[in-house]
Amino acid sequence: MNLDSLAYEENYQKNLDFWETAWQRVSKAVNTPPDFEYVRNIPVLLEKYQIKSAIDLACGSGWLSFMLAEAGFGILGIDVSESAIKLAERVKKDIYDNNINAEFQAQDILTMRLEQKYDVAIINASFEHFDLERAKLLLDNVKNSLNKPGYIYGVYDQVGFGNKGEFIELEDGTKQYNDEYRDGMFLRCFSDEELREIFKELDLEIVEWDYVDNNSRSVLVRV
Repeated sequence: MNLDSLAYEENYQKNLDFWETAWQRVSKAVNTPPDFEYVRNIPVLLEKYQIKSAIDLACGSGWLSFMLAEAGFGILGIDVSESAIKLAERVKKDIYDNNINAEFQAQDILTMRLEQKYDVAIINASFEHFDLERAKLLLDNVKNSLNKPGYIYGVYDQVGFGNKGEFIELEDGTKQYNDEYRDGMFLRCFSDEELREIFKELDLEIVEWDYVDNNSRSVLVRV
């Protein structure tokens, strides 16, 4: 199955619809980064590899985009939810008076097409909202938006699933929720072995791998 047909499959569309509905419930953006050590270390890691520009994938209302822009990086934040992007644009206007090097676009990161290339793509705690096949296609698509050498930095959470009856299980083991507040949402826990296999399959070289807050995997790969 190719990228376009995967993007519009019914289950995946329900997943996308969930995120728009979820962000429509948010009236005020949270612009304060969470108090995690790995978050504070992201600018340090990017500087170590002389990275100047970044794509913040599934950026939500943009707290990470703004944090990195304040640190001097050129940022493009992308999210599938137009409501999330409107929140980010409101923060940019109200807090920064539009005077910050961060731009935002509403696109599905699985099929995004960008006009310019960046040094790194950041996937912060959002990879687990893709099933296995789309996760691979996501990384493969992201490679097209990066300079050479380029990098992908991901924080891959160890997620729990809740109670049976709250979700259905797709063929590859990915869970899709059907309860009132998460209806349609994908959730998958990628094991260390699965991540390493994906990176190897896509010719992505692991250059940093650390276990961070809540045993999440903080991984930088070179394209």
